[in-house]
Amino acid sequence: PDYYAVVKIDKTLHQAELLGFACAETVQKEPFDYHYCSVPISALISYDELISLRQLAKVTVDLDFKTEATYTDLDLKRIEQIKKLLKLKAVEKMTAVEQAKTMFERTENYCVVFNKTSKGGFNDFIGLKGQVEKLSAYEGVEDAYLGTASYVSKKITYDEFGKAKPRRTQSNIKDIVVLSQDLDFYKFDITIDQALEKLAQLIFAGVLEMPHIIIFTGKGLQLLWLIDNVFAKKGSGPERLFKAVQNHHMRVLKDLNPDLVTMTPSNVIRLADTINSKNGATVGTYILRSDRLKLGYFKEKYLPYPAGNRKVARPRKAITQPVNKPKSD
Repeated sequence: PDYYAVVKIDKTLHQAELLGFACAETVQKEPFDYHYCSVPISALISYDELISLRQLAKVTVDLDFKTEATYTDLDLKRIEQIKKLLKLKAVEKMTAVEQAKTMFERTENYCVVFNKTSKGGFNDFIGLKGQVEKLSAYEGVEDAYLGTASYVSKKITYDEFGKAKPRRTQSNIKDIVVLSQDLDFYKFDITIDQALEKLAQLIFAGVLEMPHIIIFTGKGLQLLWLIDNVFAKKGSGPERLFKAVQNHHMRVLKDLNPDLVTMTPSNVIRLADTINSKNGATVGTYILRSDRLKLGYFKEKYLPYPAGNRKVARPRKAITQPVNKPKSD
C-alpha cells in the first residue's frame, strides 16, 4: 500500500515535526490531529515548506488548518441575540482564516497580525496568496489582532542609526478593506444586551448601516463594514472621506464609547478565536451579511462629502450691457 508521512503541526512555532509514516488505511482512520503529506523523511520542516508540500499530498486531512467554525453554547446564544435584535435570518460564526479571507478577498500582497505582548508586541506580515491558512496558528493565542488594511511590502528597512523602521504604517498600506468601530461600552457599565439593543435602535432609525461582521471581544464589541478597496494616501480625497465616515460612526455611537483608534487606517481589530488576556474570554466573530459597499455609498446615504474635497464654484463676473450714449450735436 501507499505510505504517507505523518506530520504534527506546532502552531506556536509555525513548524511541523515528522513523526513517521503510515499506510493509507491508517491515515483514513486516525483522528484529525495530524497532517499527512507524501514527503521524504526529515527531522523538521518549516511552515512555508509544509504549505508547499500540502499541494503534493495524496490524502487531504487538513483540519490542522481550521476552516470550519466550532460552535459552543455561548456562540449559539450570541447568534440568537444578534438574530433576534437585528431581525436577521442567518448569522454564522467565522474562524480566523475565514475572517481574513472575507476581509481581503479583493486585494493582494500582505495582511498583518499584531500580536500584543508584555514587551510591546510584533507585527507578522502574512502573504495573501497561499498563506492565509497560517492565521489558524493564532487561534488560542492571547491578544492577536488583524489589520484592517492590506500592505504593499513586508520588507524590513532601517534608519541611519540601524533601527528597524515601522512597517504597519499608512504609507505602506495598499488598500483599506473595512470600516471598523471599537465599542468599549463596558466602561459605561453598559451590558452586551443593552449595547446590541442600542445598535438595533440606530440601525432601524436609519442613522447606522447594518454591519457585515460583529466581533465579541471579551469585554466589548467591534463592528466591521466590508468596503471596496480604498487607496487612502495621506491628505487625499479618499482619506478625508474615510475619516468623515468614521467621524459619523463615532458621533452616532457616542453612547457606546467608541475608541478613537479606528480613525487611523492602519488600526487593528481582534482576530477570531484568540484570547482576550484581560479576562480570558475567547473572541467570537460573526458574519451577518456578505456583500461589499463602496465608500461612496456611506457618503450618499449618511453624510455630505468632506468639505475639504468640495469644488466651490467661482462667482461669475457681472455681465454689463454696453450703454448707447446719445450722440452729441
